[in-house]
Formats: sequence, C-alpha cells, structure tokens
Amino acid sequence: MEYSIDKYFENILKSDKLSHAYLFFSNNEEVISYTILRFVKSIFCRNNFNNNFYYCDECKVCKQIDNNNYIDFLIIESDNSIKKEEINFLKNKLSIKSTFGKKIYWIKDVDKLTPQAANSLLKFLEEPEDDIIAILSSLNLAASLKTIVSRCQVINLGNKEEQKISFEDNYEKILNLSNLFYKDFSKNKNLAIINLLDNILSKEDVNLFLDITIEKVRNNIKENINLFRLYEIILKSKSDISLNVNASLVLESFLFDLIKENIDMGSLK
Repeated sequence: MEYSIDKYFENILKSDKLSHAYLFFSNNEEVISYTILRFVKSIFCRNNFNNNFYYCDECKVCKQIDNNNYIDFLIIESDNSIKKEEINFLKNKLSIKSTFGKKIYWIKDVDKLTPQAANSLLKFLEEPEDDIIAILSSLNLAASLKTIVSRCQVINLGNKEEQKISFEDNYEKILNLSNLFYKDFSKNKNLAIINLLDNILSKEDVNLFLDITIEKVRNNIKENINLFRLYEIILKSKSDISLNVNASLVLESFLFDLIKENIDMGSLK
C-alpha cells in the first residue's frame, strides 16, 4: 500500500497535476496522519527542488509543519462535531495571500461536519482556487456527505491490517537490516556492504534506511561529535534522491563515503 501511494504522489508532484481536493480514508488514524503529513511536506519542503515526492525534515518549513505552526498549512479538527463557524473561520484564514504560492487546509474527520458546515464547505469546494488545496480525511467514509466525496480525489489507504503489513513489517525489516549493518560494518566492511546491497533494493527501502540511520545519528550525536560527518553524508544522499538520482547508485555512493571517511557505524544504537 505505501509503495503504490508513494508512486502516486511522485507522479502527481512530478507532473504538477495536483488536484484541488483530496479525501483520504482508512480505519487507521495514524496511517492517515502519517501519509498526509508526508504529502504536505513534499509540497512545501524548501529542499524539494524538482517536485519529487521528497521532504528533507530539516528545513524550517518541514519542522513547522511537524509542529503544526506553518502559516500556509491549516488544520481543522474537533472531538465532537465540526461547526459552520469553524469552516467560516477557515475561509477567512484562506483569504489571506499565501506566503510561498500555495495554501493547504486539512479537515480531519470530515464525517463529523454538521449539515450547515458541510454545505458551507461544499460551496467552497465547488469554486476551487488555483493556490488552495483541500485535504479531507475520514475514518468512516460511508458517513461522509456524498456530494463532498464526489468533489474530491479519493485515496483509500486500506484497513488497519493491510497497513500493518505495508508500514510495520517493512519498517521492521529495514530496521533489522540497518542494525545488522551497523554492527557488522566495524568487523567486516565488505561483507556488511554486500549483505546490505543484496537486501535494500527499492527507492523506498533506500529512503527508509537513510531515515532510520539519520534518526540513529540524531540520538547519538551529542555523545559522539564524530557523527557530524555521517550526518552530512546522509543529507547529501537524501538530496541526491530528491534530484532523482538512481537510488541504488545513491546507496553505493553513501557506502563508498563511509569507507573513504572511515566512519564508525558501530557507535549507532
């Protein structure tokens, strides 16, 4: 599931064919949030120079999105119902010109809209503006107003069991391979590299390996300042992927740099 969604995002970003409205649904709230935030960061990331499905997680904008304080990304959510006043408030916010070309709003649990709020939103969706993207999400698509659903590009993220296979199992696989690589690299570099290259094959796997590794670096860098160089190498690799360099070549270059710089991977834990 994740790979097909990633490919879909890659295609629409690369071809600059963003829809004016998307509706994501699943019975897994974490998967919805994870997917939407990745999508939004890819649109706004200051280091995504080629409109790929890429975000650096390091620039000011990526961090602001994670902290829910980026001026051009608005979120409406409610524990109970979403009222018309909240939609009107959203419209007022969206009337302010975007800082960098686009504004995105995300209405969580769109099935919780009151009839008045739903009608107000529907009118907004019927007259889309070029620089505004609507993102709606729902854990219960059947309860969402059909006329709203019909105005959106609907993205089915699958059920919770499917997502466990897609997200958790693959993450666990790459995490185990990463930990084995860190351990073996200090003992037998050639064997560690061969094993990694034999098992990390797709662009998604390479990205996940780099994400896991950079997170390990962040967790250990205060105790080992020598990891700063590794941090720089990872950022360069992620940048190369964003420039559409072949992922296998990026991984090979990354491993070559580890040897050339005599990086100690054994300190990652």
